[in-house]
Amino acid sequence: MIGKHIRHLKRYREIVSVLVKYGFGYLVKDVGLFHLLSLPKQIAADLSGNGKEQRSLGQRIRLMLEELGPTFIKLGHCSA
Repeated sequence: MIGKHIRHLKRYREIVSVLVKYGFGYLVKDVGLFHLLSLPKQIAADLSGNGKEQRSLGQRIRLMLEELGPTFIKLGHCSA
């Protein structure tokens, strides 16, 4: 039982890290999941949504969904 929770926690951390990586840190903070980031990632996170990212919103969403895997890609298909 505990192993299952730890496995889920690792995935949640991965998802939160990818969201921040692509400039969606403000969503992580608004939802209350900021604590799942490691301290260095919390310090480096841009929570304003005005990051250095030069890609368009659509490109960032696509790249984020691709990095998160097939389930998230399917979610992207549903929203298109």
